[in-house]
Amino acid sequence: MVIILLLGFTFTASVDRTTVGVGQTFLVTIEVTGENLSGVDEPNPASSDKVEIIGKSSSHSTQIQLINGKFTKSTTLRYDYTMVAREKGEVTIPPFTIEYEGKEYSTEPVKIKVTESKMQEPIVPEKKGGVRSPENQVFIECIVSNDVVYPGEGVLITFELYTRVNLGDVNLVSLPRYENVWVEEVFSPKRLNFRKTVRNSIAYSRALIKKDLIFPLKAGEVKIIPLEMNVVLARDIFSFFEETRRISSPEKKIKVRAFPESKPEHFIDAVGDFEIDAELDTSLVEASTPFPLRVKITGSGNLLLLSPPEIPETRRMSMFRPESEEKTRIEGGSIKGERIFTYLITPEDSGFLEIPAIKWAFFNPEKKGFVERSVGPFRIRVEPPRKDSEKVTIKREDIAYIMPVDESSVPLIPSFFFLYLLLPLFILGASGYYVWEKRKLLKDIDYARIKAIPAELQKGFRRLQKEVPGDKVELFYEELSRLLLKFLKLRYSLNTFSLRRDDLLKDLKKKNLSDESLSAIDSILKRSEEFRFASTVPTREEMGHDLELLKGLIRDLH
Repeated sequence: MVIILLLGFTFTASVDRTTVGVGQTFLVTIEVTGENLSGVDEPNPASSDKVEIIGKSSSHSTQIQLINGKFTKSTTLRYDYTMVAREKGEVTIPPFTIEYEGKEYSTEPVKIKVTESKMQEPIVPEKKGGVRSPENQVFIECIVSNDVVYPGEGVLITFELYTRVNLGDVNLVSLPRYENVWVEEVFSPKRLNFRKTVRNSIAYSRALIKKDLIFPLKAGEVKIIPLEMNVVLARDIFSFFEETRRISSPEKKIKVRAFPESKPEHFIDAVGDFEIDAELDTSLVEASTPFPLRVKITGSGNLLLLSPPEIPETRRMSMFRPESEEKTRIEGGSIKGERIFTYLITPEDSGFLEIPAIKWAFFNPEKKGFVERSVGPFRIRVEPPRKDSEKVTIKREDIAYIMPVDESSVPLIPSFFFLYLLLPLFILGASGYYVWEKRKLLKDIDYARIKAIPAELQKGFRRLQKEVPGDKVELFYEELSRLLLKFLKLRYSLNTFSLRRDDLLKDLKKKNLSDESLSAIDSILKRSEEFRFASTVPTREEMGHDLELLKGLIRDLH
């Protein structure tokens, strides 16, 4: 391709074929395009003893466009030189020169291959004085930005239609297909826009068909199943019937290398070049009040595929799977921008809560190695809940199964005087039980967890009782699932807050829970996710039903 471009002025040189026989004719086309070509002379061909000019013709065309209310006029001058090759081998066609606005410009030399002489093929002229060559009249090109990548590394796939003949119609038969990749569509036109271009020194009209950005998901090989089209070659004065052809892009493959064996502990699936940052909105919160921790990842790579960084969980907090938002754009073979993960963290008691440093790693394809990053730790002060939040009316039946309460008062000291003599024995027995209980709590961790359940549940049910009448759906179901996970964590010694629902149910099944209990747990967690993150709104009756379901479940398992 040889193009001289200057302020809307183009100067191109092309040939109709790059392989000819000795003594055969071929066509060299020179095109000059610009807004004002009235003073431009004909290009001057340089002399050569290996090729000879035996004929010449010229034509011109004018194009007028209305852009933003302004008319623009462009003129194209076309010169066709019929040449013949005299020697076998690689022949160089010398540059053509032209003078424009007082300056001289020249094309670069064009190379062709000249083979042994054979019978002259007929040259069939096109409508505008051109030549129709039998080779490569219309085809689809598939351009791969990189054919050797790592998992998660972006590859830009571009499909272009090239034609040297007029097309009456173009119909898409099948789109390209990929296996084991994530696909982001970059460009898919509603109509084809053809532009003139020169490929391998041959002039074509080219249109962009489709552009995809793919991210291989695993090591191995990615096959690009071809894109197929039906094209109709338009009739001209030399043909009586239209010709329909099925064309397809070439099948190509992409090699996906495996990551180096020395993966960092905190690497998940990030591939590219990133930076990580995190921030808290406040340094002071109340116990049992959720607060957000935002982790922002910026850079370029597989941003839309990233799994959330793992936040180290401590004994004094609970946390749900984060929500995500992104501001991204596609540039070249990558996705650039930022991804923000928002974690809701609930401190379980007052004091100082320290969130350990967040450690994260990604693979950089350019450096062919892993990069580790760290942000934090974070320290936040947790105050006890305000008394106003504790002013909630609690029905006796709500926690009757947790802490039995009788409506009638029971005196600690009998009214009969002689029973006062037994008071020292009661005190001695109570002291002995207290010492025994204390030792058992210190020695038996499971027993200590179970004994801690009633106090935890009392706080949770108070909050739930307050949120049901107020129609606070998100807070209600967040507290409902948190209370269930907290109970299961204490009751069965499981790290419930960091497990996926399916994994949690598998671990609970190993604890010999009944199918009814497992189904109830699954139902509560599913509905909590549905009503917290979806647009549907439950009724008060549904909220009350879910609350009763949780009560019954805890009553059966406690």
